[in-house]
Amino acid sequence: MDSAQQPMPMQYDMQPPPVYMEQPPPTSLNMQVFLQLVANMNWQVVKEPRGFMKILQFLFTICAFATTTSYAASFSFVVKCSGLTDSMITGVVQYDFRLDHLHMRQKVCGVEQNILVSGDASSDAQFFVAVGVLAWLYVIAALILYTIFSPMYAANPLLPVIDCGMHALFAVLYLASSSAWANSLSMLKHATSFDTLVMENPHLCPEDKCFSHSSPAYGKLDVSIILGFLNLFLFASNIWFLYKETSFFQAMKQQQQQQQDFAGGQQPGVPPQTLPQQY
Repeated sequence: MDSAQQPMPMQYDMQPPPVYMEQPPPTSLNMQVFLQLVANMNWQVVKEPRGFMKILQFLFTICAFATTTSYAASFSFVVKCSGLTDSMITGVVQYDFRLDHLHMRQKVCGVEQNILVSGDASSDAQFFVAVGVLAWLYVIAALILYTIFSPMYAANPLLPVIDCGMHALFAVLYLASSSAWANSLSMLKHATSFDTLVMENPHLCPEDKCFSHSSPAYGKLDVSIILGFLNLFLFASNIWFLYKETSFFQAMKQQQQQQQDFAGGQQPGVPPQTLPQQY
């Protein structure tokens, strides 16, 4: 008996699994909204006086408080010691300028001595920096409002009034903080002068045994005060351009136009009529 023929196993075409191209993750809704806002930004306002002044305010506000907080300098003087090596006394002046909190204690002519330095300009310095930081943050918010939310700024009559009032407020704050900081800087210069240090430390410098070695350079802080008053000018001068955006100015302008029309013999709000020419 013949053995039964075994069926041949079926052979299938072996194909590699399909390779799918990796798709980039879908853009989130928040990103789409952000991109749409950026695409619709109104850069034309930057060419206007109120927008261009904002660019200047952004630059000079950050420079004003940055030059104050980043300042650091030192002063030093030398004490002559009989039969010993002369001793050099060094102190550091930096933000927030609490000179009377330095607690300087150094070895002078082999003996530990306390070095007295008077003066505290921290309150005025912090006030000046706080005004600068707040003004800088407000300028950023105003630029976002001008460029991204320009239709909302034009449609809401209250926003130009608030913008105008905030500029008046920062102009007053810069006047007060810059004046106070200028007065405190004069105090710092006097407190760290060699004559003042010798006068406050008579136990270290009897009979002209001390001489000056170095004094702090306050040019950077002088620049910060100049920038403070410059910001005062920028915020104060921009009030006029912002006032022209308010409803008060528009109403006054419309009233003046009506008075001119009435004085010219035509009804307010009615365009002048031209008579037909006779040939």
